Amino acid sequence: DGSCVGAARKVVMGSADVVLAKAQGLSEALCWIESDNLERVIVEMNAQAIVKVIQSSQFPIESHQHIVINWVRRSGDSVAHEIAK
Repeated sequence: DGSCVGAARKVVMGSADVVLAKAQGLSEALCWIESDNLERVIVEMNAQAIVKVIQSSQFPIESHQHIVINWVRRSGDSVAHEIAK
């Protein structure tokens, strides 16, 4: 429905590789979701390659059965884009 229940931002030193940074961000988000015992979570990200790998079960996230990861176009990811600035 387009609602955002929570968001976070974290600055880390690391690679200038965008895909790697987005993968690390997803990893941090999954840790945050698990540590807060959140259920029925939908993660939307504009990193299509990462989402395709996860959805194709090449990198399954069985321990995160209650989490859905979807790809959205960058234009549909405006909240995340503003937070990242």
